[in-house]
Amino acid sequence: MSRGLTAGMLTQANATRLQPVLLYEGEFQSGTVRLWTGVGPLTWNSVVWTGAGTLLGITPIEETRDTRAVGIAVSLSGISSTIIAVALTECRLKKAGSVYFACMSGGAIVADPVLAYKGFLDVPTIEDQGDTCTVTISYESELIDLQRPRIRRYTHNDQKLDYANDKGFEYVSEIQERDVLWGGNPVSLQLPLRPPPPPPGPYVQPYNPYNPNNGALSSSPPPPYPYGY
Repeated sequence: MSRGLTAGMLTQANATRLQPVLLYEGEFQSGTVRLWTGVGPLTWNSVVWTGAGTLLGITPIEETRDTRAVGIAVSLSGISSTIIAVALTECRLKKAGSVYFACMSGGAIVADPVLAYKGFLDVPTIEDQGDTCTVTISYESELIDLQRPRIRRYTHNDQKLDYANDKGFEYVSEIQERDVLWGGNPVSLQLPLRPPPPPPGPYVQPYNPYNPNNGALSSSPPPPYPYGY
């Protein structure tokens, strides 16, 4: 957390009395919601943040050494049950959400708050207690996208998704089952070979009742069976 702290934040961190607060900024369907863990309105970064006090809850933010996605949850409790439908309608998958760590001094924000977490909206859940309810919104780090499988194909249509005029895969489907000889000995490829030529004559014609030249010498080899009849 000490990385990138301003001089004012370092002074507050070393002070005997620390007044930390958290600021939450979330994007929704109709606009951006800005809340903080204090009471009343608070102006910072040229916008007004609405105080939610202890009604605003944020799960601990974990920082890891390895590269993996870490999520958090932001909850708002004690709100009227009549706005459940509004909460479900406003939440949209992949909307951005940020949490800032800040310090207060003399009722004002000390420059500058630190961005403690930034992620994307994942799943909203609602716990209804009758007159009031608690809305909890889960956020996932953008690193979660690394776990999503990339399904691509070595096909012409898939290649056109990135390069519309590329024809490098145009004939891939036609060569899937085609045997292509690329050097080597045809015997090792088990291909049919042409029979060797017959030895030089003369030849004796085999017996054939329909052939008047039975047993006669000929300069041509006898035809293979059954074409001699």
